[in-house]
Amino acid sequence: MSDRLLIASGALPMKPPVTNLEGPGIYHMWTLEDAKNIEAYFQPGKRLLVLGSGFISLQAAWSAVSRGLVVTIFELMPRIMPQVLDQKGADILHRNILDYGVDLKVNTPAERISRNQDGSMTVYVKGEAPLDVDLIIVGTGVCPNMGFLDKMIRIDRGILVNDRMETSVPGIFAAGDVAQGPTTFGEPHVIHALWPTAVEQGKVAGANMSGGCRSYQGSLNMNVTQMFGKTVASIGQFLDGEGYEIRQFFDSVHGRYGKVVLEGEIPVGGIVVGDADQVTLLGRIRPLIRQKKKFVGTLKLSPVILLTSIRKNVNCADYVFRGANLKHVFLTGRNVS
Repeated sequence: MSDRLLIASGALPMKPPVTNLEGPGIYHMWTLEDAKNIEAYFQPGKRLLVLGSGFISLQAAWSAVSRGLVVTIFELMPRIMPQVLDQKGADILHRNILDYGVDLKVNTPAERISRNQDGSMTVYVKGEAPLDVDLIIVGTGVCPNMGFLDKMIRIDRGILVNDRMETSVPGIFAAGDVAQGPTTFGEPHVIHALWPTAVEQGKVAGANMSGGCRSYQGSLNMNVTQMFGKTVASIGQFLDGEGYEIRQFFDSVHGRYGKVVLEGEIPVGGIVVGDADQVTLLGRIRPLIRQKKKFVGTLKLSPVILLTSIRKNVNCADYVFRGANLKHVFLTGRNVS
């Protein structure tokens, strides 16, 4: 018996409804054993199918391309990285992935898999020709590991917790990928299966379990990675919506994109696709999102553009970079040439 209990059981890989999606040559990139087994397939000319287009899936695809594999990606949704990028950001990355020779298909659900005598597999997709592959990597998300729980604890998509990280049962706490808790923006409670979120939640839960009185500020999703020659990052509420003001930079020639979403004068989210130094933009607005503070001063929205709070009519929806010697300029609501 114990006075306090912490549930930190993490998550499990989500398995899409594909017939025969199991056995040798099919891996979920979840364990060290998976990585060791995959290594044997990473040889030039081997044919890889990646299911999903999240961070893990695209990182696996990027690694495979660099090792000389023939790579195909199937994404069920209409755009890649739907949890991380908006349509414009996804389009830039999509084109870049195609430039690396990857066969990338959206709106493409695999239906079933059959095994061949030579050890390869054939993947069947409705309305398309079958695809022969040597290896399949599945990266279609995760789900909370809570199948062992009984009905005494209130659950939704995960274990529901309050700002103390306490569940519906007094004295029982939850943290990490299994916990569905408050966000920076309040309701609804969500699961952010991210390491920084798990660390913050664990600290709050531990403090309260030991007799303290600490409140969780709420999770704030932020993702950063590099792949296919691009840095990709997003934070907070990065999609357009009613009541939001969008300030953005778009360089269609070089495939660079920066976006900040404001509610009033308070940043609530942003996206960067392009150069690594652009990610500092999201680092600058992160504390403003957390503390719900107004944006004051200037932020570097791109290598050549400053976002400023001085001008109120700021929206450059289709900026085209034309001059290599262009210096910092202020957005004025019209295209800059």
